[in-house]
Amino acid sequence: MQSIKKLIFTTIALTLTSFLMKTVAVWFNVYLTGLVGTVGMGIFQLIMTVYALSKTLAYGGMNLSATRLCIDDFEHTRHSMRRLLLCAGLLGTFAAVLLFSLSDFLSLVWIRSESASSSLRILSFSLPFVSLSAALNGYMTAARKMSRYSLIQLAEQLVKIGFTVFLMDRCLNADTELAISKVSIAITVSEIVSFSLALFCYLFDVSAQKMCKDGEKGFLKRMARLAVPDAFGAYVRSALNTLEHLLIPIGIRKSGASADKAFSDYGIVQGMALPILLYPSSILGVLSGLLVPEIAECKVKNNKKHQNYIINRVLHVAIMFAMLTTSAMLVFAKELSLVIYDRSDAAYFIALIAPLIPIMYLDMTTDGMLKGLDKQLDIMKINVLDSVLCVVLVFFLVPKLSVDGYIITIYVAEIINFLCSFYKLGKAARLRLGWLKNFLKPLLCSFIACLTARKFLTASVGTPSGLTVAILLGAVLYVILLRICRGITHEEVNWFLAIFKRRKDADL
Repeated sequence: MQSIKKLIFTTIALTLTSFLMKTVAVWFNVYLTGLVGTVGMGIFQLIMTVYALSKTLAYGGMNLSATRLCIDDFEHTRHSMRRLLLCAGLLGTFAAVLLFSLSDFLSLVWIRSESASSSLRILSFSLPFVSLSAALNGYMTAARKMSRYSLIQLAEQLVKIGFTVFLMDRCLNADTELAISKVSIAITVSEIVSFSLALFCYLFDVSAQKMCKDGEKGFLKRMARLAVPDAFGAYVRSALNTLEHLLIPIGIRKSGASADKAFSDYGIVQGMALPILLYPSSILGVLSGLLVPEIAECKVKNNKKHQNYIINRVLHVAIMFAMLTTSAMLVFAKELSLVIYDRSDAAYFIALIAPLIPIMYLDMTTDGMLKGLDKQLDIMKINVLDSVLCVVLVFFLVPKLSVDGYIITIYVAEIINFLCSFYKLGKAARLRLGWLKNFLKPLLCSFIACLTARKFLTASVGTPSGLTVAILLGAVLYVILLRICRGITHEEVNWFLAIFKRRKDADL
């Protein structure tokens, strides 16, 4: 078993890597938007939605199966992995043939853009490697090699971007279809590279192990028992999510907008505004990730007092961070859009969705707490309900209200999802959150702090460095104001700083 100290640093490393990957992903969206515009970005996002469904089909529960079987069959890892990789290869090939065969149909009937078919065919060649990588990543999880897996994912992102830039530099005047096709080639290459790195790591690990002729009996039955429920749940969620996103541009066109306007609005919301709004959530994941194992430990030891203490602390920190993010997005919406994308298109939607950030971030944190309390099944049920609700709302609202109907859908679905998750958390733990200290004070202090920072740096806030300084100044002023109005107590500051010291002392 990993030591507590090693677990902490592994969690921090994984979360920081995730934060770096989000940074790379946002930069890639900026680069792609500059190449294909908002209309092309909308088409690309829909292609990625269909591709995500195909990837889910290719995964087929391979990740979970590999993790559990490698743990259960520790002495027969190589034998089990050989059969798992064979099954993964067959499943991935099936998904690839299916996507390739249906590319024209999906392009014309689902995406409603003829330019998407070539990209879907290109992406189909990546699916066998996607499935094989899922099995290898499951092995890494079982072998406690998650940091290695995280680095492979980062390498995959860098290869995708590097290869995209390489291809685009050789065809500067590419139209939208050709540009997206080149990005699809880069994605396929990055999946192959990711698989190759994972395979190399796996072969290096097992090279010293002896190959057993026979593994545990009933392998296929055990694999099916693990893979089928996991795959079924993933298929349902992915299918509903794909249906929701495909209905959005269709609904916008039914509202009277042109095809280009529909793709453009969808591209701005999904490919530009939401990535910025969700970007800071990686930082919040550091604290949640650090404390989830401790919550699980409290549950095992039936130490409800300490469990409730941790949960309330984490929720308080999450609210404070979310309020600061909300205020920064509202106050600097225009500057964020101009500095990041060199255009103001996303500013309206950033400001429109920003008030929902506390709900979104709290929902993420609540899900993390529920995982620590072993409530994964409840999370899955709530997520499926959320997906069904989104499909229904998009179907009825978007044709009448255009893109505003999609924004309403996001608000309603996120609020209901959060309320259900928070209700489950409230049943499992005793929550003590006050409206004044936990909500009103952080909201007012964060908004005043960001407005003050903007007032002081009005002349330079339109530049990348000036915007960064303004947001950092707003964060500093926010903490100061919270301390003045006792939104943060001295005891709470000491508690947060002592987390690492207590962990270190426990390890010693």
